[in-house]
Amino acid sequence: MKIGTMLGGVFKRVRRFLRWLNGPRPLDSIVLDGKLRPAVFRRLEDRDIPRCLEIYRLNEPDRFPAGGTGEYEDCLRKGEPYFLVLEEDSQVIAVCGMCFWCRPDACVFSYGLVDPAHQGKGVGTMMLLARIAMIEADHKFIQILIFAVVDSIGFYQRFGFLYVDPWSDETGKVHPSGRLSITADEIDRC
Repeated sequence: MKIGTMLGGVFKRVRRFLRWLNGPRPLDSIVLDGKLRPAVFRRLEDRDIPRCLEIYRLNEPDRFPAGGTGEYEDCLRKGEPYFLVLEEDSQVIAVCGMCFWCRPDACVFSYGLVDPAHQGKGVGTMMLLARIAMIEADHKFIQILIFAVVDSIGFYQRFGFLYVDPWSDETGKVHPSGRLSITADEIDRC
């Protein structure tokens, strides 16, 4: 038996022991293995805007701040933040945004919207991983922020986002926020 093969087996057992001891990180491949289907994201195009607005409206009732559709449409048309869409059978089923905020090691995820007919099928997880994978890991740690709504913060917490100071919309309603500290190595594995 070759030394390299023996050492590889030892390191694998040590990694398993450490996972058992500490538990896997929520973004660890062992947690996600086999739970996601292949998907291709692409940059938002003007032709996608009507469908993205429809997905927003489908998710809006009792969830989003009143009057947010106009602001969302403005963001889509300006391309700020950077938007990705996910298509299935030639139809957009999800849209998500991301941008860097104030510092090169702080990224904000926004407008993670999935058509309700496709919710609960791993699409939100794929959007989260796609956005993380797009981050250029020029720093040892990156802070990812999410200014969420009550119905979505639990999703982000499952992936290690910690609750931070809430945000208020234009009507004064308070909404939750989350922060995830992620390493360059974790980004590279997404």
